[in-house]
Amino acid sequence: MLKKWNPIHAYLINPLINLLSLLLINIWYDNFTYIANTLHLRFYVLLWACSTLYGFLIYPLQIWDTLSIPYNKKRHALYCLGMLICVFIPYFPSYPFWINDLHVWLFIFSFGATVYEWLKALPVLAIISKKWCIVLITTFLFCLMTYIWLGHMTGFTESLASISLNIVLYLMQKNLSI
Repeated sequence: MLKKWNPIHAYLINPLINLLSLLLINIWYDNFTYIANTLHLRFYVLLWACSTLYGFLIYPLQIWDTLSIPYNKKRHALYCLGMLICVFIPYFPSYPFWINDLHVWLFIFSFGATVYEWLKALPVLAIISKKWCIVLITTFLFCLMTYIWLGHMTGFTESLASISLNIVLYLMQKNLSI
């Protein structure tokens, strides 16, 4: 059932949700936290986070199942939940530092943990498909380089990671399950 929904999500819904941010913010400076806290569009950011995390949660599980890569489903879901929870933690310069730090570090830990899960899966993926291994690593590195280039988390880096990783993960899921 989910696999029929995946191409619609990866190619249409998720990119459209991300591209809406072009109308709301300066994507080179502001980020989705700005949309939620300053523009008070928390529902939009929640929709964006759910769309992004759908791909971060579902596509890897389908890939890992197809390739018989061992993983902990509950732990992976918990990491994705951490990324969703950080959307609800406000980030304002006037707030106590620990709230802002919680927002940032919860995301870093949660996203970093999902990247670590992929690093553990890469040896098996490299044996089965070097092409997809290279595509995934290149996508991760390109997203990281845009973050470093811009110097902070921006709407562009968030949208780039959301769109590119979801499309790459969907294509991997689709092509590796044949």
